[in-house]
Amino acid sequence: MATELWKLNLANNRLQTISTDGSLHLPRLSTLLLHDNLLSVLDASEWRFSMLQELNVARNRLRYLSMCEVNHSFPHLQTLYLDENRWECGHLNATIRQLHQLGVKAMAYYDTEDQEHCNTAIDEICCY
Repeated sequence: MATELWKLNLANNRLQTISTDGSLHLPRLSTLLLHDNLLSVLDASEWRFSMLQELNVARNRLRYLSMCEVNHSFPHLQTLYLDENRWECGHLNATIRQLHQLGVKAMAYYDTEDQEHCNTAIDEICCY
């Protein structure tokens, strides 16, 4: 049964969007792996993952992340992997500040040489 899922791995699937028809409620999900896809937007407004602790969105095409959605959809989030996206520096800075206020660790998932080509980094996460 889908409501019993505790880990969902959708990494490395070249996903461009994730859409749901209405609310998506996975009460036991603790880990959601979305890294290494082509996501430019993460719309979590209809997601209810009340036990999610780890979210990995590294290596996508994200420019911003709605912290209202993160706080509402993932109230127990502890770790968020953000590296190797296309973050706008202003949005990334605000996002990381809010994550710190919520007690969520913003982390880099990959140990990469990307930092050499990065002019601006916030908490070791490159932004543009």
